[in-house]
Amino acid sequence: MIVAVVFMLIALIGIPIISIGAVVMLPGIENQDLVAPMMILETLPPWLAGFLLAGGVAAIMSTADSQLLVAGSAFGEDVYDGILNQDASDKQILLANRVAVLAIGLLAAAWAWVTPGSVHTTILFAWAGLGASIGPPLVLSVYWKKTTGPGVLAGMLVGLVTTIIWNQASGGPGMIFDVYELLPSFTLGMLAVIIVSYLSGPPKRGEDEIERELQEIAKPLQDEIDLVRERQEVAEAASSQQSPQPTALTEEEIATAYLADRQLDDLSAADS
Repeated sequence: MIVAVVFMLIALIGIPIISIGAVVMLPGIENQDLVAPMMILETLPPWLAGFLLAGGVAAIMSTADSQLLVAGSAFGEDVYDGILNQDASDKQILLANRVAVLAIGLLAAAWAWVTPGSVHTTILFAWAGLGASIGPPLVLSVYWKKTTGPGVLAGMLVGLVTTIIWNQASGGPGMIFDVYELLPSFTLGMLAVIIVSYLSGPPKRGEDEIERELQEIAKPLQDEIDLVRERQEVAEAASSQQSPQPTALTEEEIATAYLADRQLDDLSAADS
């Protein structure tokens, strides 16, 4: 956790620095998506600017294809194989994954073509919907043992719908609809999970059953840890046998061993 936070602070500190610099160097710019590229072109030599712009495009493509693969895999494994066709073969699941990737890619391209505004505002909207629909159920499922399945579904729906409605509205009393939609949608999603979980009763599975499932999940990892420790102990034992540590002997013991090897019984240890 500490490494992740420190790394993100270092990685993201450039964003506010660039934004503050753009206020002075690029006054009146309308499209904030162009701030970073224009700052790069204004302040750096062309060859270095080319490298940085290519790095930005590479990061965008890396994120985009990862999201497409995750979405396609989720549809193929969880929806198609889990609900629509539970007896599907591997080839059918792979085909469903590919169709989902193609469909989601076309949908995203169409959305980007017709949606007004900048890429920045679109990304904020997308992350708000993702955080508000998945965040509350995930947090409460981990930290609140009374969370139920209906409560999770209610939280996901309320968070998603609130994000869409709040994004489309504007103004309102006290300019309330101008607040970033993640805050109200996350809050209402959290309340929905809690209220519906209370109304739907306690979870069907008891704490003992959940604990057993967690132990079963962790068992392969624990077995691997025990195996590594066993291998380390065997290696240490073999190493100690191959090169035993010298033991401190007294002078009398050394002399006795010397005489015994040479069968000089007529000499005492002291004489030798």
